[in-house]
Amino acid sequence: MLIDKTDLEWILIASISAILVFTFVDFSGKSTKKEVIIDESAYEDYPLVAWKDTHEKWNGKHGDILKIKYRVFNDDTFIQVVNSERELVHTQPFQRSPWEDGRFRDFTYTWRLYYTEDYGDDIPSGEYQIRVCSKNSRNIDMILDIII
Repeated sequence: MLIDKTDLEWILIASISAILVFTFVDFSGKSTKKEVIIDESAYEDYPLVAWKDTHEKWNGKHGDILKIKYRVFNDDTFIQVVNSERELVHTQPFQRSPWEDGRFRDFTYTWRLYYTEDYGDDIPSGEYQIRVCSKNSRNIDMILDIII
């Protein structure tokens, strides 16, 4: 016999291992982007969600952003973000209102976590609180605690 039983077993094990390695290991070196799935039933119960993402900056590099999806029930609604010391870190520079007939509206806001001339410095990692406010910062409609 040319190949005994143990040699055949080792060839079979090596073949299966090679197939598994090439199936599950990414050799391209590119990072895979996680798909963001928003559970619509949970969003309907509490219409404020946020997720971290990236987008291309003006210089071609990628910068970190936070996407915030929220529902507007009241006139002049805006987003504020405070840090763990309850210091104001960011305010949405515009306000949103529901439709003229009073129906609510959903919006997605992009908060840039990198330095920009318009919005300021880089945002460090830490605990933050997103507040959906209407009219002024004391009228808080919804709150979401996040960790960046």
